[in-house]
Amino acid sequence: MGFYKLICSEGKWEPRGSICEIKSCGHPGDAAFGDFRLEKKDDFVYGSQVVYECQKGYHMVSRSNIRRCQAEGWDGVVPVCEAIRCPSIPLPDGMQVVGDLDEATFGNVVQFSCRNNNHVLEGSPVLHCNENGEWQGTVPKCKEIKCNAPEIENGRVEGNRQEYNKDDWLSFHCNNGYKKVDDRPPKCQKLGQRGNAEWAPTPACKETTCELSQPPPTGTTYSTQNSVFSPRQTVRVTCGEKYWIKNTKTTVAVVTCKVDGEWDIRPVCKEVTCSAYLPEENLSYSTYRNTWGRNRLGDTVNYGCAGNYERTDGAQHATCTRDGWTPKPLCRVPSAPCQHPHFENADITYGVKDSYNRNDQVQYRCQTGNRETFTATCREGAWTESTRCTASCPPPDFQDADITHGVKYNYISGDQVRYQCQSGNRETFTAICKEGTWADAKMCAVCKIPPIEHGFAVGPFNNVIYYSCNENYKLSTKSWWDEATCVNGEWSALHPCIVKTQCGEAPVIPNGRATTSSGRLEIVCDEGYRTETTHLTCLNGEWDLVGIEVETICKPASTPCQPPPSVTNAVIKKTYQKEYLSESSVTYECRKDYMMNGGETIRCIDGAWEKKTISCVRYCENLEDGKLMIWSNVKETYME
Repeated sequence: MGFYKLICSEGKWEPRGSICEIKSCGHPGDAAFGDFRLEKKDDFVYGSQVVYECQKGYHMVSRSNIRRCQAEGWDGVVPVCEAIRCPSIPLPDGMQVVGDLDEATFGNVVQFSCRNNNHVLEGSPVLHCNENGEWQGTVPKCKEIKCNAPEIENGRVEGNRQEYNKDDWLSFHCNNGYKKVDDRPPKCQKLGQRGNAEWAPTPACKETTCELSQPPPTGTTYSTQNSVFSPRQTVRVTCGEKYWIKNTKTTVAVVTCKVDGEWDIRPVCKEVTCSAYLPEENLSYSTYRNTWGRNRLGDTVNYGCAGNYERTDGAQHATCTRDGWTPKPLCRVPSAPCQHPHFENADITYGVKDSYNRNDQVQYRCQTGNRETFTATCREGAWTESTRCTASCPPPDFQDADITHGVKYNYISGDQVRYQCQSGNRETFTAICKEGTWADAKMCAVCKIPPIEHGFAVGPFNNVIYYSCNENYKLSTKSWWDEATCVNGEWSALHPCIVKTQCGEAPVIPNGRATTSSGRLEIVCDEGYRTETTHLTCLNGEWDLVGIEVETICKPASTPCQPPPSVTNAVIKKTYQKEYLSESSVTYECRKDYMMNGGETIRCIDGAWEKKTISCVRYCENLEDGKLMIWSNVKETYME
């Protein structure tokens, strides 16, 4: 490009004009949503070439993506890039969407949700239109909210339902030794942005434990540094000087972890405090009431009493103690004088005078014992004895008994004597002197001839009587006479006389029992037995057993077996029975000089003994000396 010439001047060529340069086409032009690269030459000059490419998510709609720099400039036009579109998505039933389902291009997002609050979204709630014009993911669906019956570790769901609807409640239990993590009942509901159907709170069980906060609260000390405890484990709780366990009002307690994971006593010490106000009854209303303190242990409050009342014990102020405000009561009616003192079983030794007022004292000595002196004080018009004098006991006199230990002239409270009965089994008893009487003294058993209603007795003969019934009566035991023995002051085996037309005692039913109900016997068989005879009636003074064998009323529920097969030279190590219950077993044992061959025990299975080969084989005797020499494996006995 340009004009260039040479001129001959004074024998030399001299250049004239500009130097020729390659032609430039300038910038080729930018494509919207596209980029280009220079493929030929290093600049936009004649002969160079640029190639256009669309950005991600766009595609070329022009025929050519190349421009060349020619003598006339850039050929063609700047290519056009157009956004790639994703295919239209039909809106599913019952669903609402945020975003364009029909004109979505690369980078566009659509969000799905269910219109019905009782439905939950299944699948991803968001779809992205990608650079290839495809929806990334699949269109979700709306389905009715359902919760499945959960698998609960160390717990079980109540009932057999496998599926639950929204807002249904779940009932479940934890196994022994476990408790619910959350006491609130789980509910099937939609949670979170995606609306997943879940149980809330999550049904779960945890090991039943009790917990202590470590380190302990102020004023509290534990006997351990552990913080988690199993049921029935204990912890000793000790409170500080001005603290106590509030619900027990004690300073020390041993608390136990219960099976429900709670402590039987709350293991926390609280500061001892008194009520905010003094009890107002009988107090004078003055400015003292407005100056009371924080009411901690040991705090004091000045107070005055209303007219006709006085401070108890002359107190100048009320004191906060572990028993509340003291003294109690704060104010009282002036106490009456005490009467002349008289104490049972005691003599006044000092302080005798004509009248006695509050806090006056006298001394007295008990008439029995070691003659020690005690003090009594006049309180509220009555005497308070420091020790009560008890009366002495008279010499013991127990009927039909002999004193064997502790005989003395005088007996005071606490003295003991031992005595033995003269008849019967000669039992030995102990009595204690208490308050002037013999305590815990037991009578020696002496049997008197008992009254026999509708009958008579003869005897006794060596602690035995014989008795029978009057005419038209009989003994309930069917025999026409019987005997009774005196045991520990009572007659044993004494049966009543009943009308002859009345049935007596129920018969003994093997493998069952009979109970009387409304004049008849109800029969109940033991486990493993059954009966077709459910009751027996009383007929003419006898239990109606016509056609009934008492021994077979209760029969085995399963078919029993006959006696087991005999085995030669063997016996069975069990009492012989006519029948053997199903599932029972017997064991054989061989006689002396015989050895068991095969199994030794067989079992009854529904009426038949199991098949086993059982035999007793005789031992071989020792060989005579000199008949045979054996070099090894010598035994004492040999079997065929």
